Order: sequence, then C-alpha cells, then structure tokens
Amino acid sequence: MAMPPKKRPVDRSKPSPPSSKVVGEVTALLQREVAARLGPDSTFEQRRDVGARVMAEVLAVLTDEARAEFDARVRTKGRS
Repeated sequence: MAMPPKKRPVDRSKPSPPSSKVVGEVTALLQREVAARLGPDSTFEQRRDVGARVMAEVLAVLTDEARAEFDARVRTKGRS
C-alpha cells in the first residue's frame, strides 16, 4: 500500500494572501481609518490597539443591527 505524500510544513514567516477580495478591501479600509485616527508617527502597538477598537465598533454596530432585526421579527410574529 502506498503511503500518502507528506505534507509540507506551513511557512508562517510570510503573510498568507487574503482569503477573498472582501478581506483585502476591509483591510485597506481599516488601515486608512487607523492612519486617519493616529497619524503617520504611530507605533505598531498604537495601530494594533486602534485597529482592534475600530473592529469592535464595527462588530457592535452589526450586533445592534442584528438585534434590531431579530426584535422586529419577534414583534411581527407576535401579531400573527
């Protein structure tokens, strides 16, 4: 019985390409927003922290929208 080919180890030293066009677009938007909030002399840590805060803001908006949509569906079903 033939042995399956060995998997090559993943080279983690190189960043992997974006998994989709959308990921690349969101990344570019995030980088622009972080640069606008911090300016050109920011440190890596500052950019990372502000990037995380921006993404938290985005997720909060999405969560609020999803909650409002769910509440609207529940109210509509209650009227039936």
